[in-house]
Amino acid sequence: MTTGAWEAVRKAVDAYDMHAVALLAAGFGDDERREVAAQLTAYLPVARRIGEEDDERRLDRHHEKWDVLQARADELDVPVHSLPEAQHLMRPQIMERWIEPLRVAGAATLPGAAAVAAWLNRRELRRPLNRWQGSIDDVPQLVAVLSARPAAWQSDLAVRLALRLRGARPEADNQVRLVLEMLRRTGAEPPKHDPLTLAWLAAATPSSSATLAKDGLLDAMVPRLFESEGVGRALRDSTDWPKALHKLTARSLTGAARVSRKALLSGCVRRFLRGGQAADLRFFIRLHDLLDPTDGEVAEHGHDYLRLLPIAPGNVAELALKRVRRLGELPAHGAGEAVLGLLFRQESKLVGAGLSWLERLLRDPAHDLDDYASALATALAGESAVVRERAVKLAVKHAARFTPLGAETIRQAVELLPADQGGALATAFGGEANSPDQTPAPLPPRPLPVAPEPGLFESSPQDLTAPPARYDWTAQEQWLDTFVRQAATDRAALTAALTPLSADFHDLLYWKSPWTKPAIWVSAIARELAEPGAEHTAPSRAGHPATAQSPKAEQMLSSLGGVPIKPLTERVPDPANCDASLYMPLARFAEVYQALLDERLPPYLLATPSREDGGLDAAVLVERLEGYAADNIAPLPFDLRQALLRLRRSVPDEMAAQAHGSPGEPARPVAAGAQQPPVETARTVAVQAQQLPGEAGQMVAREQQLRGETARTVVARAQRLPGEAGRMVAARLTARPVEPQVTLRWTTHGNDPRILAEITLAPEDHDLLADLLTSRTSSESCQRLLPALAGYRELVAARSVYGLLSSWPIARPDTDDLRRLALADGPGGPGMALLLAWSLLGGDSGRATPKEPFLWMAASGDLPAEEVGRQFAALLPRLRGHLPEALRTLQELAELGAHQEVWRVMTGLLPAYLQAERATTTHTRLVSFAADAAAWAGARGELPVITDLATRTRTSDLVRQARRLHTHLTSL
Repeated sequence: MTTGAWEAVRKAVDAYDMHAVALLAAGFGDDERREVAAQLTAYLPVARRIGEEDDERRLDRHHEKWDVLQARADELDVPVHSLPEAQHLMRPQIMERWIEPLRVAGAATLPGAAAVAAWLNRRELRRPLNRWQGSIDDVPQLVAVLSARPAAWQSDLAVRLALRLRGARPEADNQVRLVLEMLRRTGAEPPKHDPLTLAWLAAATPSSSATLAKDGLLDAMVPRLFESEGVGRALRDSTDWPKALHKLTARSLTGAARVSRKALLSGCVRRFLRGGQAADLRFFIRLHDLLDPTDGEVAEHGHDYLRLLPIAPGNVAELALKRVRRLGELPAHGAGEAVLGLLFRQESKLVGAGLSWLERLLRDPAHDLDDYASALATALAGESAVVRERAVKLAVKHAARFTPLGAETIRQAVELLPADQGGALATAFGGEANSPDQTPAPLPPRPLPVAPEPGLFESSPQDLTAPPARYDWTAQEQWLDTFVRQAATDRAALTAALTPLSADFHDLLYWKSPWTKPAIWVSAIARELAEPGAEHTAPSRAGHPATAQSPKAEQMLSSLGGVPIKPLTERVPDPANCDASLYMPLARFAEVYQALLDERLPPYLLATPSREDGGLDAAVLVERLEGYAADNIAPLPFDLRQALLRLRRSVPDEMAAQAHGSPGEPARPVAAGAQQPPVETARTVAVQAQQLPGEAGQMVAREQQLRGETARTVVARAQRLPGEAGRMVAARLTARPVEPQVTLRWTTHGNDPRILAEITLAPEDHDLLADLLTSRTSSESCQRLLPALAGYRELVAARSVYGLLSSWPIARPDTDDLRRLALADGPGGPGMALLLAWSLLGGDSGRATPKEPFLWMAASGDLPAEEVGRQFAALLPRLRGHLPEALRTLQELAELGAHQEVWRVMTGLLPAYLQAERATTTHTRLVSFAADAAAWAGARGELPVITDLATRTRTSDLVRQARRLHTHLTSL
């Protein structure tokens, strides 16, 4: 027998009234609670379904109001957001309002603490923080119904809820606030659980130390700040927390401090000893500095500070060194260990401090220098040439004071030193010094691998009844190509096939803009085929909507009577606010739709690619234009524009073979888009190829001669084309405009690195490209943009690198994109250079650096090698850890035949990097590698930056390697 309790609760849940649920539960007895608890789990999916349906209806009504308001704003010619009603419509829409009533019902009626904890943590009943959708605070209602339970039961629940917390939260959500409130009210001991500590931090108010002092959880949680993982990361940028904790150590009027100073100081030192990333220790360093330990406190932790010198991150080691200096004179053994710890470090500042300390110790005649032999040997083996030089001088100066055992320790370092430093040390301690650096022999010429031609574009007939997806450029091109061809050959069959799609297009769409999906354009085209003139007669139907329309659509169309429909140009998104990869296909759909309205569809399109990467071969475009000219057809302007953006600059292998009946071997492509005519480019490459040794060189030369003749034929046909279209194509095959100039500018967004591409166009290219390249603080997908700009790979690269080094979840290129670009057409510039340098430096973490893109572009003559070096220099401070691997890759590239290009990379890198910051071991590695690269390439001619280094009077590893490189470059 039912008590009616569940029916009352169900109605309150369906009404989204958690207050009513709480009031009902307050009057329930055991039988009523059992009845409700028995129904909750089964009703959860029902409540969810009812709520989702209700949310959908609410959103529909919301959108309808926006549509009506937008139409009124258009009629008044004012921005929609300026209308008073817009402010109301912009308020957050709270969805899933059934969650809180069900949470309260379960908390009030489920019998055990474990059952309630499980219920409140069900994934379906957890509302994530979302500032755009608003939130509902159910904590007061939950606390109210839970307070009716026994005290021990409440304490058990508080601990169970705390242990179910997971992860870190930037803000305290309902679950966190419930847990903390229950722990405070019950007085239960907070469990040792890292997410609980982080939740307490997210909910606390450190800006008010008085409020923090009253927190009943403070005593339990403060010690855990130094034990829980994630605290340092959560507070790395906080200044309020260190200040608040420091204030709480001050004595109050009662004479007692709220928080123990000793506990905070000991906690900081313990946390330092645990280690971690430098950034995650900033909070503890700030707190330690505010506490400013006294000499007595420093002495108490003196051993710990000494332990930190060799192992702690740099910022902690510096803190420890300051305190160690206040310890006074240390025993010889302890001082030796401390100095050794500093000399083992990588930071030049700490190593220099250790060396200065060692120098003071060595000057004391009372010390046994053997205690410091290990520390001195460590300095001699260090990476810094300056440190090694100082260590050599110290060792030689005090050589007589070492015993044979200490001298042997020093002698073992002789073979680790460069020739001049090792020689000085060997004179004092014995041993054999290294011989001077040897210059490697030049590498022999070797043919470079040529990039394979992209596959042919599959233009087979497309199923026109399946609208292409928004991001599927291949399907979009196939749909347009198939539609235009069938419209010219079998209009009746085409109309019959597309008529079912016309039902997807409602009159209301004529007043909406923009049309951002190809499916809308497809349905509009189908509507126009099924009902010729539907576009032009739409305004006359607005005041008297067809009865077949839905009631909602009828109401909205009635309100639009007399309002003109959106012009076609406004239905295409503004390219300034839309990715070019989305804008170009939509603009082409719009143009085909307009041509259908005007009854001037061509028999086929010019811009349909001939290659699977979106490229359009010159011979194919010329042939299509010849067909247009024969039939006296005017090109569609945007179709021609897209064709020119896809026009390939090279003559494919199969084209040359087909024209001359001699397939030959793959060869370096003819740059048909170069500043000089393609015939001359082919002849130049042929002459270069003849200089290669063996049969391979002769084969390449013969192939280039054939390709040059093919290019001449294509150009001649283009020059005979009539009209503006023929002139534009012929001009791009003979003397292209100056290539767009790309400048990359490094900036940040919320401390996240970003790379802006600033592009300067030649006047002839302004109409072709300007609106597609408006400056925007976002990146475009390289894979999607390339088909739209297949003839301009540098622009694609430059537009895709915006978030290259970003840690945010935004589009960024990868090594697959680099391969696509290397196979595409067009010269390289800063954008391509940045991607190549990024790849060399292991930017695509977890994936091996591909060598093919570098070699392919070197083979085609499109590699911007010096610019790769300059971009390498820009990336190096951010990716310095990958330098050894990058240099190994460059050496492998040189050995594969790209030794000239590798040297050119170094000529761009050295001037850009050597003058950017003070000398480090990274500079030495680069100059040493450059000396080898110059020898491999047989390079000659001074580099001013190297000349400046080589003529310095002070000797260091960097200067030594600079002299080796300078000697080679200036030798006869």
